Amino acid sequence: MQPMNILLLTADADRVGVALCVAHRETHCALEGEVTTSGESTLVVLREPRGPELHCAELPGTYLADGLSALLAWLTTRNIRVDLVTHRIAQHGTDENFLRLSPAQLGILEGFASCKDALPCVQAVSAWNQATPQFVYFSVRPHTPESLVSVIAGSGAQPPAGCPKKMKVRCETCSAS
Repeated sequence: MQPMNILLLTADADRVGVALCVAHRETHCALEGEVTTSGESTLVVLREPRGPELHCAELPGTYLADGLSALLAWLTTRNIRVDLVTHRIAQHGTDENFLRLSPAQLGILEGFASCKDALPCVQAVSAWNQATPQFVYFSVRPHTPESLVSVIAGSGAQPPAGCPKKMKVRCETCSAS
């Protein structure tokens, strides 16, 4: 079984937390960091978990998507593969929309080599409340809904307490059933 690299993003109003997790037989975090806005700029920081800073960049403007794009570019230049991008969002207006990555917003990942094949396969993954999707993923290698759900369930994502589904999270392709 080949390890899978999962980029887990957690957003609130002015920050995107980043963790690159490696899932094999066990899951561990290989990198962590954040994209934040400060004054008139966006700051991107990556470090080893509880370790030294590996990358820090300050970008003009306060658009979190630019910071995420710069972070993905940094991973690409170091040949670090990302198989799955999972977003966990706080319900905050523009950040909510950005992290859902509507078709008009998919451009931020177009230059990220390993996501090119995945762009046509974008799926929204939602908790039980269909009106408020909580995750978006890009699957670079094919995954079944069951394996995707188990990966997300294992990532610590918290569904609504009243969700009757055993795995708590489901993808929109099977939510109609």
